[in-house]
Amino acid sequence: MSAVGTGIGAAAVFRDEIILLAAIVAAFVWDVLRPRGSRCRSGWVVLGGAVAALAASLVEPVPYGSLWGGVFVVDELSRFAKAVFLAGLALACLAAQADMRERRGEGEYHLFIGSSALGMMLLASAGDLLSLFVALELTGISLYAATAVYRGDSRSQEAGLKYLLIGAFSSGIFLYGASMLYAVGGTTRLAGMAAEVAGKVSDPMALAGMVLVIAGIVYKVGAVPFHGWAPDVYEGAPPHAAAFASTASKAAGFVVLVRFLAGAMGSMGREWAVLLAVLATASMVLGSFAAIPQSNVRRLLAYSSIAQAGYMLVGFVPGTERGISSVLFYMVVYLFTNFGAFACATVMRGATGSDDLAVWKGLAKRSPLLALAMTLALLSLAGIPPLGGFAGKVCIFSAAMEAGGRWLWLVVTGVLLSIVSLYYYLLVIRRMYMEEPEEGEPGTRAGAVRPGFAASLAIIVCVAGMLVTGLLPSGVLGHALEAARHLLGVAPVPN
Repeated sequence: MSAVGTGIGAAAVFRDEIILLAAIVAAFVWDVLRPRGSRCRSGWVVLGGAVAALAASLVEPVPYGSLWGGVFVVDELSRFAKAVFLAGLALACLAAQADMRERRGEGEYHLFIGSSALGMMLLASAGDLLSLFVALELTGISLYAATAVYRGDSRSQEAGLKYLLIGAFSSGIFLYGASMLYAVGGTTRLAGMAAEVAGKVSDPMALAGMVLVIAGIVYKVGAVPFHGWAPDVYEGAPPHAAAFASTASKAAGFVVLVRFLAGAMGSMGREWAVLLAVLATASMVLGSFAAIPQSNVRRLLAYSSIAQAGYMLVGFVPGTERGISSVLFYMVVYLFTNFGAFACATVMRGATGSDDLAVWKGLAKRSPLLALAMTLALLSLAGIPPLGGFAGKVCIFSAAMEAGGRWLWLVVTGVLLSIVSLYYYLLVIRRMYMEEPEEGEPGTRAGAVRPGFAASLAIIVCVAGMLVTGLLPSGVLGHALEAARHLLGVAPVPN
């Protein structure tokens, strides 16, 4: 069971996963056995494991290689994606501390959210349709449970059930499409499937298989026309779980799409560029306009996430290393940006008991730093410089432009809809800075809003991430470009 080309064993390949798994098990055991009144809670244990695994992956990356004939691979894409997932898990644990401390099920929640991140890490290394499917299911089932973790809250239970049903349906579509591709190509290895399927695009079974697999993945990222679950799930789920689902889980879906299109379809599936362009346009249009009338901040962010999925799909359309690297870079930007917005929403819900936009009125006077953090997150989502969202959109749109005038209409559509999105983001900002709370509105007489230590730390990290990726994007972009070049075979993977 040695890794091909590296001479390392399975324990070395899965080092980061083992660190996280050990932390998850330790947290669950501690939650059962810890003395009553202990200040050390299970969330901090999982957080420590995520930070330790992230530090290990950055300081001493796992060597390149593959296990079991390519069932799992370690390449630059898996390294990059695992760092994103671990950062998302750490932020989710921080944002959940104050909220879950007051509720039952804290240990179970961190078990679920940690297991979901573990599934994402396995997914990033999956080089086979079967290992890909198993990792997807571990990711999804754990996240469905985390969504429904609020006991006695009917909205949380409803959100978890909807997420489960939609997730099961999308998994069935993915598996059915994968079985068709196996019938055509005779292999489940993504690398081997590229050669077998590439010359059979006109084969009806190959065509149907690829469409179904792509549909199953698009369900996961919440893009149109498979977006209907997102607003209800993000509204009913715990805010920190919704943040994790809208960032890390969405990033996992895009990693699957990257690896499938590059590995199974070859050359990023250029034949499918028009389909991806249509999906991107529909997602940007519906997400942007549907967010305008929303009066619930989490539903607004849910429709915003649909539009953001459309922007990321634009990067896939050219099928170039520049386009793929722009998607990977935007994954990092979106992690900090959307998590920052949801972290602020978590604090406001804890202080006021409501997600209604009315409770945000006058927030700049009650909590100026929280209002500033939310403003920066919304402006980054809109693509305003010098924040990370601006750098991400510039990278995505420039990659589409470099592919030729064929995609000029897609870039123009994206820019115009970014302006539309600025409108509804400014509506929230206006409430915080230019409106006064009205008598009788829920939560408006709660006084100052003071985030706890963990929530404040999560928000600070997100704001720092938005500023760094906006002002100094070259570091993250360099790693993203290297991952894209290795994946597309432009640059060889070192042994």
